[in-house]
Amino acid sequence: MNVTNNVVVTPAHLLTLLPGAIPPESTNYFYGKITREQAEELLFTHGANEGLFLLRESVNRNYAVSICHLGRVHHYNVERQTDCSYRIQTGKLSFN
Repeated sequence: MNVTNNVVVTPAHLLTLLPGAIPPESTNYFYGKITREQAEELLFTHGANEGLFLLRESVNRNYAVSICHLGRVHHYNVERQTDCSYRIQTGKLSFN
């Protein structure tokens, strides 16, 4: 999936990077501020292959990962923590 020309840059205040970290907006999987419906449409347009994903800015000013799994698109919130790390909430588990 090559979407470099469609990348939307996120506001800089959302992200304080550790040295050596790659800013999300410089990757080809970051789509900026799009809705979950738009994320689903993009993933299905690109074939919705198992494991295909994108990162987007969510409406609550955090991030969300949208991932294709078993023919469906699943959305997971990526929440910024007070120590500037991020946590993915799946509803059952959380990953730091």
